[in-house]
Amino acid sequence: MTVTDVEIPLSRMGQALVLTLPTRACDSQADLVRVLADAGSLPAAPLLVLDARRVDVLSAAMARALVEFVQAGQDRGYRCALVLRRTGVAARVMEVADPGGSVPVYGELEQAVHGECGLPEVTSDIVDSAAAEQVLSNSYTNMRIEPRGEQRGMWLISADLGAVRLDELGFRMRFHAVACPLGKYVFAEVLSGRLAYRADGVEQRYSTGDVFPSGSPDAPYDATVEESSFRLAVIDPKVIDGVASGPVRFTDRAAVSTRAARSWRSTYRHLRDDLLGDPEVLAHPLVVGNAARLLAATALATFPNTAITEPTIEDRHDAHPRTLRRAIAFIEANADQDLSVADVARAASVTVRAVQLAFRRHLDTTPMAYLRRVRLDHVRAELWAGDPSRDTVTRVAARWGFGRPSAFAAQYRATYGETPSRTLRGR
Repeated sequence: MTVTDVEIPLSRMGQALVLTLPTRACDSQADLVRVLADAGSLPAAPLLVLDARRVDVLSAAMARALVEFVQAGQDRGYRCALVLRRTGVAARVMEVADPGGSVPVYGELEQAVHGECGLPEVTSDIVDSAAAEQVLSNSYTNMRIEPRGEQRGMWLISADLGAVRLDELGFRMRFHAVACPLGKYVFAEVLSGRLAYRADGVEQRYSTGDVFPSGSPDAPYDATVEESSFRLAVIDPKVIDGVASGPVRFTDRAAVSTRAARSWRSTYRHLRDDLLGDPEVLAHPLVVGNAARLLAATALATFPNTAITEPTIEDRHDAHPRTLRRAIAFIEANADQDLSVADVARAASVTVRAVQLAFRRHLDTTPMAYLRRVRLDHVRAELWAGDPSRDTVTRVAARWGFGRPSAFAAQYRATYGETPSRTLRGR
């Protein structure tokens, strides 16, 4: 591709289209804008990567042009990533031009192409019903699609967090689907359109704004979908059962209240936007594990289910100081591991409800709150010993499972009476 007599290298790496910006292509904002305008008509690709590592001089106006280009691409339904040298003026200019971090920025081309820092995978503009059927079968479960009407089209954005996956899914068509059991729980928010969903012998209809759980993981289902779009959370049943302290079944297909539905939407947005928008944070296993359990706990609080929350007589008997000591010893020895309350209970040789009652009875806290405090102490120790020229508060906090910088900073200051950045600077 040629812009202002400058050859702009264009290549493919996997599913990504890579546009390399040489220094001369960015001699002026006008030249850069023309480069990006031509890029807007490039062949379709799930991911467009702008490789700007050769750019030494990047003005604020040029940086804003890059941000606007990426945001426009996101509005059109595809993803972009920017590759910059992590040091130098260009990176600092981008930070000023994009204080909200809306542009995914990577230091290496391979990271950007393969999404090593959490960039969602994108499947866009599928216009054939057979292809749509294949994509849905690969992503969820084997299913058969019967199109209704002439219009065809769907898109899918998927971000994998291990035991949890966050999807955004849209259809520009009407169809009926018959599907095998999902094997996982799927919780949906209808962003637009309508559908009728039948599972476990019950059919319900949903429209814009509704949130609902799928049927049992081992039950088949069928659905009639109008032109619709959804946010979906796909959760491994083991995560749900672990948070619920045992096997659980969802008993209704609607949220318990309007407030609970709002909480579900808010939690989903936090995980989708805050965590996936910060590759440095998302790279840490403790953050990902905490995110999965947070979403599972929110699902249990949002939708009616059979989880047992009250301790039994045996649980009350087991909630003695010896249980507490075993649990504390396990937590303090393994705080750097991705622990759940079920892990703590197993180490203490009691049920989850017994270990929860022991912490409440003797320390007036919960096992997970105690774990967070132990990890917070580790963060403080690392900040004290850290090098401000090399270490960052965000990186240290994420290493110990704190994925929301603003919430972490507030908790840190409330606990220690100073900001984490002040601790890192050595007061």
